[in-house]
Amino acid sequence: MRKIITGTGILLFLIVTASDCYSQEYRLGGSAIYNVSNKGIGIGARVEFPIKRVDLLDGLSVVPQVFYFPSFNKNTESYVGASVHLGLVSINNWSLYTLGNISYRQWINYQDSNDSTARFSNISLEGGVGITRKTCVRPFLELRMNFVAMEPMLRIGFLYTFNCDRRGMVPCPKIPPPPKF
Repeated sequence: MRKIITGTGILLFLIVTASDCYSQEYRLGGSAIYNVSNKGIGIGARVEFPIKRVDLLDGLSVVPQVFYFPSFNKNTESYVGASVHLGLVSINNWSLYTLGNISYRQWINYQDSNDSTARFSNISLEGGVGITRKTCVRPFLELRMNFVAMEPMLRIGFLYTFNCDRRGMVPCPKIPPPPKF
């Protein structure tokens, strides 16, 4: 129970810190997850905070997230962590990005495993690529690799952009409108 409270505290710290450091644009959404190695199905939730003042390629975002693989899977697990997304290129409102993730993992039924190194509490490191459409409701598809457990995962989901207009842009009060001639 103490580990769950610690993980939740870390996630709340990331969200509060991110809300002070980033623009007024943020996104909230969920995903369905497929673990290719053990054929597990999970669900996830995330908040994305784009960093506006950094102009690297197509942008940088911090993405706190939680995900869960229920008990009908071979492995019952929960994760809490954060990703960093670096946009590589945008073409016609589609954006390709790369990501890195660090998560605290709780493997709830680790005793059922044949692995002698299995533990309840682990750190998970993931890397991968994703694609998203730049609209108010952003569908995304990600392919990730968990480097600790050597498990590839596929995620599909959506993010809703708050304060979004029909063009998929977030109005910023600090930027004056373009002059009209």
